[in-house]
Amino acid sequence: WEGYGELKKLIEMAKEHKGSTEVIVELNNRLSAYVTASIWQSATEFVILFLIISMLAKLFTRPIKNLCRALAGIEKGDLTHAVENRSFDEIGILEHSFNAMLSNLTSVIRNIDDNSKQMAQSAYQVATISHEIARVSKNEQSRSDEVTNATEQLLNVSSSVQQIAEEANEHSLQTEKCARDGITT
Repeated sequence: WEGYGELKKLIEMAKEHKGSTEVIVELNNRLSAYVTASIWQSATEFVILFLIISMLAKLFTRPIKNLCRALAGIEKGDLTHAVENRSFDEIGILEHSFNAMLSNLTSVIRNIDDNSKQMAQSAYQVATISHEIARVSKNEQSRSDEVTNATEQLLNVSSSVQQIAEEANEHSLQTEKCARDGITT
């Protein structure tokens, strides 16, 4: 704008001092060329600055976007994507902390998985022992039933023997009575 103002002043001075028309036309042509060149130069600078700022923005936002993708993976249950740690600034510290947290989280989940496998194995062993106890108990119940049956049979036989003994005793008493009667008679 300063150059534009200076050229405008020169044209005004040339008009005031009644300079030649050719000089005034030439100054107006130079002013138009200067404005056109300034616009092109400003547009070029704007495009170059825009490209530089875009590249810098991508450079600064890439690590943050990588962290966001890794966090989205964790949210879906994928614990395999650590982020690349290239810097020692605040973003680098954040990346390092994220990788440490991911490693600890993976370790905790691995421990939980190992513990659940051990608990499943223990539950299987308890179930096996429980089945064995039930089988032994069933066998013992079966043996107890056999002993009860044998005892009942022995009781029945004993009752039968007692009844036969009583009958034999009765016969013996009758025989003795008959013998006594026969001796007395």
